[in-house]
Amino acid sequence: MKKILILLCILGLAGCATLRKTSGNLVSQDTLSAAYPGDAAIMAEMAADELVRLYPPAQVPLELVLVDGAFGQALDEVLRAKGFAVGPKRDAVRIAYIVNPLSDEPGTGFAQVRASTGEVFAFRKALR
Repeated sequence: MKKILILLCILGLAGCATLRKTSGNLVSQDTLSAAYPGDAAIMAEMAADELVRLYPPAQVPLELVLVDGAFGQALDEVLRAKGFAVGPKRDAVRIAYIVNPLSDEPGTGFAQVRASTGEVFAFRKALR
């Protein structure tokens, strides 16, 4: 009986480790930058301002989950200018984003930023 309980505990712990690993996957998407590169750059500055509020520059390294597009490129540049070390590091907070024009609100862009620490924020911006 004791062996069965130990085996169940080990299997339970392995299951917890697996859940953490799969829930840690972050995905980025950018369907806004091609049509609105200027707005994407402004939205990247808005996202960087919020990341500065959440994480102290020069103390917390960030790793961006980048996809092609003006938003990711601008976000990388703005974060570096604000004092963040940006790049792959073992202790870096991973940052992913979704940037899209809203189909149900024409002329409006939407951004959601998600961090590996669990922080999530989102905002909208009128597109020009």
